[in-house]
Amino acid sequence: MKRFRVHTEDLNAYGFWVMTEGLDTSDFEQNPICLYNHIQAWRGTEDEILPIAIWEDLKKEGGTMSAVPKFDMDDEFAAKIANKVEKGYLRACSIGISILEWSEDPANLKPGQTRPTVVKSRLREISICDIPANKNAVTFYDQSGDIINLSDNASLEKLPVLKLTQSNSMKELEILALSLGIRNDASLSDIQEKIADNKAKAAENDLLKAELKLIKDQAKQVQLAESKSLLDAALTEQRINADQRAQFEKLFESNHDAAKVALASIPKPVSPLNFIAPQGGPNDGKFTYQGKTFSQLSKEDPAMLEMLRNNDMATFSALYKAEFGREYKVTDKS
Repeated sequence: MKRFRVHTEDLNAYGFWVMTEGLDTSDFEQNPICLYNHIQAWRGTEDEILPIAIWEDLKKEGGTMSAVPKFDMDDEFAAKIANKVEKGYLRACSIGISILEWSEDPANLKPGQTRPTVVKSRLREISICDIPANKNAVTFYDQSGDIINLSDNASLEKLPVLKLTQSNSMKELEILALSLGIRNDASLSDIQEKIADNKAKAAENDLLKAELKLIKDQAKQVQLAESKSLLDAALTEQRINADQRAQFEKLFESNHDAAKVALASIPKPVSPLNFIAPQGGPNDGKFTYQGKTFSQLSKEDPAMLEMLRNNDMATFSALYKAEFGREYKVTDKS
């Protein structure tokens, strides 16, 4: 069976519109009846019409609501309506609602609106209609469950009208326009367009925030893995102990780059195996550090020599004495 668009947020013939987001369908979905022209069998007479179908797959998409009727084909009248629908002779629907809340908020007003917006309502039934009252057909039920006939002037007068005077309304619009950062003489449609644009940008901003958080979380995981690898290596090389590792972990957490620099500046401990004191040979009996003499380190790796002088004066002095034949003094320039 064909899907019907049962409701939109267009301004109806009575000067207001019904907000789809605020339309509560929970009770209706427990008993999704389809009537014909909102006729209910409550008088108990033979000429009354029982529900002709139920509505299935009710969907809210943006400001519209749609559903598919499933007709009772064992009911002769319902079968006739189903046939008319299938052949395209009946195409209109009308929702029957109970109004819960009206609003005069300028942000919810449309051009030409004369009555407040229905922001909260409860869906009671959806009818297939032969001639709906207007393009965006809607029927109201009062608290007793009786239909309010909007074609009757007396009933229509029961509906609220916008209380804002033209001057007050314009003042409200000016304030709203200025708060949105647009000119104070902007029209209602301009304001609504700006609000819609702001909502779209807010949604985009939320998406960008989520993506940024994901990137930061991934970068954090990379840093954690790197800090663990560096600390594992430093502990294995005996450049730090367990207590120092705990301190470095805190430093990595607060300032990753600074922790890397500080950890890299700690030298490996000096082992006797690093020194060679041959009894003659190509090094002429001179002490070396990692196989190199003081002179060789001065030419090939002065940074290493500087590190020894700052952190391991004993090794530095031994290399110096082996090279120059005297004790190193602070006043010596080498």
